Order: sequence, then C-alpha cells, then structure tokens
Amino acid sequence: MNRTAWLQERRMEKFCDVLGRYEAKRLSALDAAELLGMSERGYRRYRRRYEEEGLDGLFDRRIGWPGFSTRTGPVTWAGRSSTSTTICASITAFA
Repeated sequence: MNRTAWLQERRMEKFCDVLGRYEAKRLSALDAAELLGMSERGYRRYRRRYEEEGLDGLFDRRIGWPGFSTRTGPVTWAGRSSTSTTICASITAFA
C-alpha cells in the first residue's frame, strides 16, 4: 500500500470514529472538527458528503486532480481499496 492510500484509509478511520462519537452525543461538532484538524464548517461539509455519498464522499478529491496545467494527462483517481467499504461499519461496531 502506498503512502497516499494509507493516509486516505487512516483519514477515513479517524472520521468514522469521530462521527460515531458525535452521533452518540459525546462530542460537539466543534470538538469533532478539532480532533480531525479542520474547521467546524469543514466538518459539517465532510459529514454531509458522507451522508449523501457514503464512503466515496470521504475520498480526498484533490488526489489525481490535474489542476490547471495543460501538460498533465486526463484525470485519474487514486485506487480505492476494497476493504475501505467496511471501515465505518467495523469502527462503529466497536464504539
């Protein structure tokens, strides 16, 4: 597993853990955002994306984005591991 994929998996695990605690009313949105290292607004957007798109909404959209360079190839998204679909379910089961 390359570094980018590992970081993406870790980010998803951490979000699912924090989301479980938020939904159990053990954390406020502000506390959850601080644990994830983002603003409260960013956390609410991230949570909404998860609710609308599921785990696909948690993938970093910047990965594989060509930006404004005309010399880059077509957009290719980073590979997603098949185990990522069970991360939130397995983490929330232990919460």
